[in-house]
Amino acid sequence: MKSKKRTKDTKGSSTKIAFIFFICVIFILLASFAVKFFGVLNSSKFDGKSDFIIGVFEKDKTNVFILSPDSNTISVLDLQNNGIKAKSIQSYFDFPLDSEIQSNNFYSTSNIKKDIVNFFIKYRNSKSDLTIIDRIRIALFVRSVSDKNVVLEKMSVKNLSNISEDDIKNLFSEKRIIDDGLTIEVVNASGEDGIGNRAARMITNIGGNVILVTTAKENSNNSFVEYKEQKSYTASRLGKIFNFNIKKTDRDSIADLIMVIGKNRGENL
Repeated sequence: MKSKKRTKDTKGSSTKIAFIFFICVIFILLASFAVKFFGVLNSSKFDGKSDFIIGVFEKDKTNVFILSPDSNTISVLDLQNNGIKAKSIQSYFDFPLDSEIQSNNFYSTSNIKKDIVNFFIKYRNSKSDLTIIDRIRIALFVRSVSDKNVVLEKMSVKNLSNISEDDIKNLFSEKRIIDDGLTIEVVNASGEDGIGNRAARMITNIGGNVILVTTAKENSNNSFVEYKEQKSYTASRLGKIFNFNIKKTDRDSIADLIMVIGKNRGENL
């Protein structure tokens, strides 16, 4: 009898240990999934509140999607490259991008809204820095926009000068930046000539009011955006576009915001 009881106790103990081990494994797997999920969430770029500019670069054409949650509109710039390198187009017009996609799978039809949704859901053979959460958010936003608020501009780039600066400003200007009405100083502390002026053109093209471009007396390793009183949408947007830190300052300047471009100036510049 004692032997049978001891056997039952041993089996019961083994079952209990196996159950605890199983629970521990499940807990570790869930914890690992949670860490990965929140990591992807934190690295996502499209927040559904700020304007978001995406460049889709293909061999023979460039598509630029301008998503504007504030006005609930979408603008699509369809550029036929005609042998001109896609990156040359962006550099020529100095429009900033929140994300770049290398792909040969975007085909526009008469239903451009559906085309964009399908592109971000299927996403075959495409390379970009967008997360799956970004793609889902973008697809949901595009679906929510009324067809009458989707604008498609098709242009053939036989000569880059065919597209005027006003055309670019009309497409890329952000209402919230214009509404902020803040003045901006750009300081080139990178040690590279022309970077300050290029940044100024980019900021102007999205509706910013650049009143001063200067060169720092000493170069800086770091890039940042400084605001004087209250952090604004414009400050946050510039920080996001150029991937610069944002901080408060008491330095003397005639401008409301100061953007300092250091050696770590990022890819957009």
